[in-house]
Amino acid sequence: MEQIEIKKESNIFKKVVYLLKYIFKHWDRPPKNKFLGYREFAAYCVGGMGVFGATVIPTYISLTAGLYIAVALNIKIIDITIISIATNIISLLRAPLLSLIIDNTNSRIGKFRPWLVWLPAPILLSVLGLVFIPYALMSNYVLMLVAFTIFFNIMQFFIAIYSNAYNTLVLVISPSHEERTELMSIGSVIYSLGPSIVTILFPLLANLLYTTKGPNGEIAGINNIRSMQVILPIMLAICLAIGLFSAFGVKERFVQTKGTVNKVKFSEGLKSAAKNKYFWINTLSTIVGVFRMVATTYVVWIATYYIGTAWAQSILVTLAGSACVPGMLLAPLLIKKFGKKKVVIFTNLLCAVFTIPVVLAASVTPTVATPYIMYIFILLITLVNGTTVVLQPALSAMINDYQQYKTGKRIEGFLGQLSFVILTLIGIGTAFVHPAIFAAFGFTEGADVLYNLKDVTSPIIMWTCLIAVPSGLLSIVPFFFWDLTEKRHTSIMQVLAVRAKVGDGKISAEEGYELEARIESGEVNVLEGLFDEPLEEETVEETFTPSEYIKLEEQRDLERKEIKKNSTKEEWQAFLEEEKVRKQKEKAIKKQEALEARKRDKQLENENWELAKEKKHQEQEAKKLEKQNAKAEKEALKLERLELQKSMSKKDWKQYLAKEKAQKVKDKQARKETNKQTRELEKAEEKAFIEREKQNYLKEMAEEKATREEKRTLKENMKAEKKKQKLERIELKKSMSKEEWKAYNSKKENSVEETDIE
Repeated sequence: MEQIEIKKESNIFKKVVYLLKYIFKHWDRPPKNKFLGYREFAAYCVGGMGVFGATVIPTYISLTAGLYIAVALNIKIIDITIISIATNIISLLRAPLLSLIIDNTNSRIGKFRPWLVWLPAPILLSVLGLVFIPYALMSNYVLMLVAFTIFFNIMQFFIAIYSNAYNTLVLVISPSHEERTELMSIGSVIYSLGPSIVTILFPLLANLLYTTKGPNGEIAGINNIRSMQVILPIMLAICLAIGLFSAFGVKERFVQTKGTVNKVKFSEGLKSAAKNKYFWINTLSTIVGVFRMVATTYVVWIATYYIGTAWAQSILVTLAGSACVPGMLLAPLLIKKFGKKKVVIFTNLLCAVFTIPVVLAASVTPTVATPYIMYIFILLITLVNGTTVVLQPALSAMINDYQQYKTGKRIEGFLGQLSFVILTLIGIGTAFVHPAIFAAFGFTEGADVLYNLKDVTSPIIMWTCLIAVPSGLLSIVPFFFWDLTEKRHTSIMQVLAVRAKVGDGKISAEEGYELEARIESGEVNVLEGLFDEPLEEETVEETFTPSEYIKLEEQRDLERKEIKKNSTKEEWQAFLEEEKVRKQKEKAIKKQEALEARKRDKQLENENWELAKEKKHQEQEAKKLEKQNAKAEKEALKLERLELQKSMSKKDWKQYLAKEKAQKVKDKQARKETNKQTRELEKAEEKAFIEREKQNYLKEMAEEKATREEKRTLKENMKAEKKKQKLERIELKKSMSKEEWKAYNSKKENSVEETDIE
C-alpha cells in the first residue's frame, strides 16, 4: 500500500516538474513529431500580446456612439455614420492594393514578418496625428471632421497590414494543422493578456487622472481627449515594441518549392478565389451572422450608464475579455473530438440562444438586477464564442491550404481582402440599422440621454439584440455544406509536400504522381517521413513526446533511488558529482546545438532569399527579352509589309489585304474555338475534381459511421459482459454464507492491490 501512495504522489506533483524539464529540454529544438520548439512558441505568443494590445488601442479612438473620442470631439451621431460609410468606401478602394502588397511581398525574412518590423513607426505617428490634429481644429467643425477622417484612414491602412501579417503568420508557422490549432488555443490565452491589460489600464488610468466636472455633470476620463493624447501613445509604443518578438523569434514554413517568388495578379486572384467553395461558405456565414455578437458591444454601456462607477468599466470589460479563455482552451479538444464544422455550428447556435435572455432583460423596466442579468448572459456568449478565436484562424488555414492545393498559389492576402471587401459592402448596407434604432429612441448626439435607461438605453439594447438572434441562427446554415474534414486536410498537406519535393528536384515527376494518387486514394502512411524532411530540425540528441519523456524521467528517478539505497554516503556524493558534470556537458552541447541550428536557419534563409532574387531576376530578364523580341518582330513585319506593298500593284495590294483580313477572321474564330474547348476542358476537370472531393468526403463519412458503429457495438458488448458478471456475482453471493462472501471479497481486493503495485 505504501508503494501505491508513492506512485500517486509522483503522478500528481512530479509530472509538473517533468513537464517543465521537458519544455526546457525542447526549448530550441522541436519535440518529437512537431515543427515548433518552445522558444518559437513563446516568441509568437509574447509578440502577440504586443500586437493584439496595439490593435485594440485604436478602438478608443474610433468613432463609437456615446463613448471615447466621439464624445471628446463632440461628433454628432449622423456624422459618425457618414464618416463610417466614407471610411468603408476608402477601405474598399484600398483593398486591392492591400491584397497585392501582402501576396507579392518577398523579403529575406519572409512574407509576413517584415510588416511586423516596418510598420510600428508609421502606426505610432498616425495615432499621434489622430489625437492631436483634429482636436487642434475643433473651432472649425467641418475641417476637424475632414482631418479626423484622413488620419483615421491612414492609421487603419497601417493597422490592417500589421494585424493581417500577425494573424496570417500562424497559418504558415507549421504545416501541421494540429500544431497550429494547439498554438492558437494556448497562444490565444497568452496573447489575449495584451488587450486585457490595455482594457484594464486605460479606463482605470483615464478615469482616475482625467475625469472632470462639466456643465452637465461629470465627464468620464475615458471621454477626455487628454487621456488619448498622453496614455494611449505610451501604451501603444510599449505594445509595438513587444510585437517585435514575433517578427524575430519565429520562422515561416511554407510547404512549397524553395526560393518561391510570391507574385499574384489581381485578376488571377479573383479567378482563383471564385473556385474556393470553403472560402465562400465561411464568408457567407460571416455575412448573415453580422449581428450575432451585438450583445457583447454593450458591456461599456452597462458599466458606464447602468452601474456608473469609476472602476466598473475596467472590471466588467476585463472579465468579459477573460470569459473567452475557457472557450480558447477547450477549442482544440472540441475540434479533435467533433471537428471544426460541428464546433462552429454549436458555437453559433449557443450565441443565439444566450442572446434571448438579454433581449428579455432589456424589455422590462430596469431594476438593480437588470445590468447584472444582461452581463451574465453576455459573459456566456463571450465564453462560447471564445472557440472562434481558435476556430477562425484554423478555418482560414484550411481554406488557404486548399487554395494552394487546387490552384498551386497561396493568396492569403487576396482572400483576406476579398472577404473584407464583401463584409464592408454588407457593413455599408447595414450601417443605418443601428443609427435608425438609436434615433427612434432619441439618441442622436451627446451621451447624456443614455442615462435615461427606461426610455432610451434599454429599448436600444432590446431591439438591436433582437436582430442578433436570427442572425446567429442563419450563420449556421452555410456550414451544413462544409465537407472539408480534418482527415482530408491532412491528405492535402501531404500532397503539397510531394509537390514541393518534385519542384525542388528531390523526386521525379513520375514518383510525385504516383505518391499523389496513393494519397488521394486514402492510403495511409504513404510518405514515410518525406513530409517532415523539408522542415525537420537537425539535432544530435533524441527528442520525445511528453508521455515518453515523463516515463523516461520516472524510470530515471527509480534508478536513482535504487542507486542511493545501495550506495554509501561517499559513493552517493561521487555519483552526484558525476551527474553534475554530465549535466554541464549536456548543457554545453545543447547550447552549441542551438547556436548551430540558428546558424543553419540563417544560412538557409539567405540561400532561399538569394534563390528567390535569382528567380525574380531571371523572370524579369525573360520578360524584358520577350518584350524586345516582340518589338523587333513587330518592326520586321512592318518593314516587310512596306516592301511587299512597294512590290505590288494597287489591285494586288487590295487583294492581299482582303486575304489577310479573311485570315484574321479565320484565326480569330480558331482562337475562339480553342478558348471554348479550353473552358470546356477546365469545366470537365473542375467537375471531376468536385466529384472526387465528394467521393472522398462520402468515403470518410462511411468510415466514420463504421467506426461509430464499431464503438457502439463494443460498448453494448461491454455492457452485456458487465451485466453478466453482475448476475454471476449475485448468484455466487446467494450460494455462499456471509463469512465465505467476506473472505472471497477480501481475497479479490488483495489480488487487485498486488497487481497495482506490480
